[in-house]
This record gives sequence, structure tokens and C-alpha cells, in this order.
Amino acid sequence: MANCLLLLLNNTRIFDPFWKQNQRAFNFMLDLAVLTTERSLEEAKALGSSDRKVLKNTCLEFLSSLQLNVQDRMSFGVASTTQRSITERLELLNAQISKIS
Repeated sequence: MANCLLLLLNNTRIFDPFWKQNQRAFNFMLDLAVLTTERSLEEAKALGSSDRKVLKNTCLEFLSSLQLNVQDRMSFGVASTTQRSITERLELLNAQISKIS
């Protein structure tokens, strides 16, 4: 379930300019990414090996693309304090997801 949600979120964020142009929407997407990834970590324990690998790769791809978006915003001075703290959380989640085998 989390894998499908992550794919949907990633595609929505990439192809719908609303998520890039609206600061509140972007912050919402970051919060949702953290929540969904945390849920994915819990779900991974109950999955088989091949499903865990798919979930791991999907999570890492989504988190990496979000981190790049935040870095771009920070380079233009657009990122908020909230985004900086969420970026730290995304980095931590990225490390946790990387450990899934």
C-alpha cells in the first residue's frame, strides 16, 4: 500500500506545478512524505524480500527527489525553517530506509 502511495505522491509532485509553486502545498508534501516513509518502514517488516527491495527503492527515489527540491529552494532562499527541519528528518529516514535488506 505504501509503495503505491509513494509512487502517486512522487508523480503528482513532479507533474503538477501546484506542488512546486505553492509554499504551503510544498510543506504539506514534505510532511506527507515523512509520514508515508515512516509508515513504509513499519510495513517493510511484514513484507517478503523482493517486496522490501521494491519498497526500499521507491522510498529512496522519492526521498532523494524531495531532498533535491528542498536544496534547490534553499539555494534560491525560498526554503523555510520548517523545510530545513524536515530535510534533516528526510535525511534520517533515508539512512533508515537504506538499511532495509
